[in-house]
Amino acid sequence: MSEPPNRRDVPAPAFWREYPIGDVGEWARSWRRTLLAVVAGLAVVGVFALLAGWIGEERRAGFPDLDFLDQWIRQTMALVLLVGYLVVLLVCLAALIEEVASSRALARAADAGAPVHAVPHPGQLRLVVSDPGAGLTAFAVLNLAVAAIAVLGIAIVAWTDTFYDSMAVALAGILGYCLALIGALGAVGSRIRPAHRRRRERMAAHWPAEAEVAAWRRARGGGRAAAAAEGATGERQRIRWGGRLQYAGGAMLVAAYAALYVLLTVAYRRPPPRWWRLSAERHQYGEDVEYLLRTGFLLGAAAVVAGIVVIIVGLATNAAAHERERTRLRAALQDPSAPHPQFEVLHRHTERTPVPAASVVAMLGAMVLISTGGLWRAEPEGAGAGTALMVCSAVGAIMVAALWQWRGGRRGRELRNDLRARWPVPPPPERSGGAPVPATVGPVLHPDAGLDGDATGSGDAPSARG
Repeated sequence: MSEPPNRRDVPAPAFWREYPIGDVGEWARSWRRTLLAVVAGLAVVGVFALLAGWIGEERRAGFPDLDFLDQWIRQTMALVLLVGYLVVLLVCLAALIEEVASSRALARAADAGAPVHAVPHPGQLRLVVSDPGAGLTAFAVLNLAVAAIAVLGIAIVAWTDTFYDSMAVALAGILGYCLALIGALGAVGSRIRPAHRRRRERMAAHWPAEAEVAAWRRARGGGRAAAAAEGATGERQRIRWGGRLQYAGGAMLVAAYAALYVLLTVAYRRPPPRWWRLSAERHQYGEDVEYLLRTGFLLGAAAVVAGIVVIIVGLATNAAAHERERTRLRAALQDPSAPHPQFEVLHRHTERTPVPAASVVAMLGAMVLISTGGLWRAEPEGAGAGTALMVCSAVGAIMVAALWQWRGGRRGRELRNDLRARWPVPPPPERSGGAPVPATVGPVLHPDAGLDGDATGSGDAPSARG
């Protein structure tokens, strides 16, 4: 019986390794995750603005002056659309950079003679086996469709009415933008993707099908062993409570944000000219309404402080629990007779996931930035030191979130690799468009190999550093 192509003996039991992808790739990943949280913050502000407009229209007779509310909603929605467009474009670019950086890093590792049994982790291979720039391509195609509709609208107006000079400027801008998009699509299709495929072929030639299948078999066997393990469950309860506290604190901040902006809209004709002069341009209501407003402002401020405190407590609880688990796992790695850790513990410390708290910080920063920008655009005379402080704080929060994601991703790579080498577990299955993501269910460098081949992958793996 003839041997299958790319047949090669694996010198040691195979395992997964997370290879470094360089600073450019790491920053692209951290910014992609941060900007996705920013998109969520923009969506929240957009929903609040639409709800405020609907409530204002329904209650117009009950408010003395809604001109400012109307201006704020218009300017806020304009900023949501403009900033959202730019952020989505940056997310697509960051994803493309991350894919190319991962592909180049793994190809360099293969060319440098990385161990054949140290197969790249599925989380990295999923960026290699798919065509890069899929998000950017979809974004460009959608923009071209919108541009075509805009050109059609200009043509209809010019045909039925008259051709204005501003239409020529608009057509020139649309044409230039479309040419830039077509050039970007051409570069992705003619240069980036072919190079990506060539690097993938070099990886497939270096890491044979037997190694990839063996790594998956060991991970599935390790997953069954971890599921049946009776060892310590780690810090499950503390981590769950820490996560709940973070989400509760974030919900309190979002609720306080919404309540304070509603109260400001009801209490003021326009935003205060300075953030410390909260008595300026006030509507005057009856004693009962004024009491409710004062109470609402106090409760909103208290909710902001309480939300921040709850988030900090949740972060501290999670950090302490994760550090205790890492300490126990490091000690277990040094003990050849240590019991098999449970699946939940291994999954927490072998999968690279976003930092939830950093995502919350980025989302809140985006909400404050857009809302403050909407207030400034609606009433430029009201801008002052408070406006500048809020804008700088919001931008700083988003940058801190990106740094937090970057630091959280790089930290612990050595421990993750050591755990994958000794106690591998399969990655959580994911679905996209109703179909499973191939990299989360089986081999992808050699998709035809399957998991029913000859490789066994039994035995203990050496240290992931080897």
